[in-house]
Amino acid sequence: DYMEVADCIVTKAGPGTIAEAAIRGLPTMLSSFLPGQEAGNVPFVIDSGFGEYSARPRKIARTVTGWLQDGSKLDAMSEAAAKAGEPHSTGTTAIASDLMEVINGA
Repeated sequence: DYMEVADCIVTKAGPGTIAEAAIRGLPTMLSSFLPGQEAGNVPFVIDSGFGEYSARPRKIARTVTGWLQDGSKLDAMSEAAAKAGEPHSTGTTAIASDLMEVINGA
C-alpha cells in the first residue's frame, strides 16, 4: 500500500482517500474536487491543519517540496491528520448513540 510508505499525498478531495490519509497521519495536498459532493472536504482538510488545496501544478509542487524540506512542519501536519482521523473526532459515538435510540424506539 503506497500510503503506508508515503510522507504525504497529492489527491483529489474524495472522502475515502481523505479519511484513509487522516487515519494514516498523512499530510494531504488536494488538487481538485467534484463540485457539490466533495467541495466541503477541502475546508475540512485545511481547517484541520493537515493539508492545503491548489489546482495549479507548480504551486502544488512548491507546496509539497516545502513540506518535505521542513520536517517539523511535516510532523505537525502528520499529527493534525492523525487527530482528524481519530474515530471519535467526527462524532461517531454520538451518531451511533442516536441510531441506537431510533432502533430502540426512544
